[in-house]
Amino acid sequence: MMVISYEQHKRTARRETARRGLPPAILMLTTDTRLNNACLCYGHPCDVRSRGKRGGHALTSKGRDSTMSNRKPLVPLSAFIAPEGVKSVLTTPFGGLPWRSQIATYREYQQIFVQGTEVFAPNNYPATKGELRELSAKLIAGCSPSEITFSPNTTGALNTLIGCMVMDDLHPDENVVVPNSAYSTISLGVSRLERLGVEMRLCGEMKEEICAAIDEKTRLVAIDACDYVSGELREMEAIAEAAHAVRARIIVDVSQAAGVIPLNLAHFDALFGTTGKWLGLGSNGVALCWVNREKWPNITPEALGWYSVLPFDLPFTGRYELRSDGQRLETGGLPWSLLYNLRDALRNLIGLYERLGEGDLRRGQTQVMQHVRSLGDEIISALDGLNLGLTIISPREAEKRGGYISVKMSDEQAAAVCSRLNARGVYLSSGQGRLRLGPWIFNGSEDVKLAVLLLGETLREMGFNPNDPAWVGRQ
Repeated sequence: MMVISYEQHKRTARRETARRGLPPAILMLTTDTRLNNACLCYGHPCDVRSRGKRGGHALTSKGRDSTMSNRKPLVPLSAFIAPEGVKSVLTTPFGGLPWRSQIATYREYQQIFVQGTEVFAPNNYPATKGELRELSAKLIAGCSPSEITFSPNTTGALNTLIGCMVMDDLHPDENVVVPNSAYSTISLGVSRLERLGVEMRLCGEMKEEICAAIDEKTRLVAIDACDYVSGELREMEAIAEAAHAVRARIIVDVSQAAGVIPLNLAHFDALFGTTGKWLGLGSNGVALCWVNREKWPNITPEALGWYSVLPFDLPFTGRYELRSDGQRLETGGLPWSLLYNLRDALRNLIGLYERLGEGDLRRGQTQVMQHVRSLGDEIISALDGLNLGLTIISPREAEKRGGYISVKMSDEQAAAVCSRLNARGVYLSSGQGRLRLGPWIFNGSEDVKLAVLLLGETLREMGFNPNDPAWVGRQ
C-alpha cells in the first residue's frame, strides 16, 4: 500500500482547490492513518465508513454522528476574520464572524460604486442582487427567488409584514396572537394593530397555549422560531396548522433558526430574520423576508417607494403599478456594501451545504444542524462536569433546541465573565439573565471544551456561587 507524504497531501489539496475554483481556506486536508490515504474534506476528517465520499461523515442508526466526541470544524477558523489570539468564538447567536473572503468582496463593491449611483437603481440592478435572491431562496425549502425581499433590519422586515396585514382589511372584532415570551420586536410590531381596534392576545409560550388562543376571529399569529432566552424551539408547524385551520396567517422570526435548522416555507405565510447571525454576514444591516406567494398571493405593502413600483414618467399622474415579485415590499435604497458581503457569505454557506450533502443541499443543511447540536451536547456535558451548580436553561434534548446553550446568570456578572474570557481568547455572549454559548461551523470539540474549561476557571476565580442572587438573579 502506498503511503502519501504530508507534502504530497498539501500539493494535492492545492490542485483540487484550484480545479474546483474554491477559496484556499475552503478545502482542508486530513491525514487518516486508518486509511493511509489523502482525504480532501470540507473542514472535517472523513470517517473510515465514508471512505471515498468527499466531506462525508458516518451516522449511527439514530442519526447521531459517530465522531461526536471529537468533532472537527466544518470550516477552519482561518476562513473567517477573527480577533487576534482567539481560542474559541461562541458568539454566533449574537453575531457571527465575517468570512475572510469578504475583504475582496468589499473591494469589488467599491469598484462598482465609483461608477455612479445609477448602477444601483432598481431597473439596473447589479448582477449581485439577482444572484443574492437565488442564494437566499435556496436557504429555505419551497421558496423561489421571486419571493425574496430585502430589508435594512429585522424590525423593518416585521413592520413591512404588519403593514401588509393592515392592507388585508382587518376589522375591530378580530384578533392577533403573540406569545408573551416572544422577542420584543414581535410584540411591539404587532401592537400597532391595536390602533385599528384589533385585539392583541398575549398568551403563554407552549404550543398548547398558543393554539388555545387561536379562534375563528384570529387573523394573524406572530411568533419566533425559538425562545430567544433559552433557545427552545417552538413547534412551528403544529402552530401553523392551527392558524391555517381558521384561515389566519402566520409569520415567523427565524433569526435564531435560519442557517441552523432546515426550514420549509410551505408551512408559513412569511418568514423573516437577520443575516448577521447564522447566515454569516458578520454584521447587522440586512434582513431577509421569505413570503409564500401561494398563501399570500396579493400581498400589498402599506408603504411605497420607488423600488416598489414599475418605472413611470414624470409628471406623476397618480397611476402606478406594483412590481410582481418580492421587490414590491422594498421601498428604497438598500445597504449595497452589505448585500455584496451577504452574497459572499451565502455563496460560502450554500457551497458548504452542497459539498457536505454531495450535491443534496437539504442533506447538507441537516449535517450542519447535527454538527451544531452535537457540539451543544458536548457543551452541556462539559458544563455539568465543572461541578459548579450551573443552571442550564436550554433544553438538554438536542432536537428541542436551536443553536445555542444558555446558562442562568445575572446580566452584570455574565458581562464581567465575558470580559475576563475575552482576555483569554474566548468569546461568549450575555444578556437577558443568561450566559450564552453558540457553536457554529468554525467550532469543533477541541475549542468548545477549552472554552468551557476556561469558563470554569474564570468562575472559580470570581467566586461563583449558584445560590447567590448577585450571580444568578432573583427568582
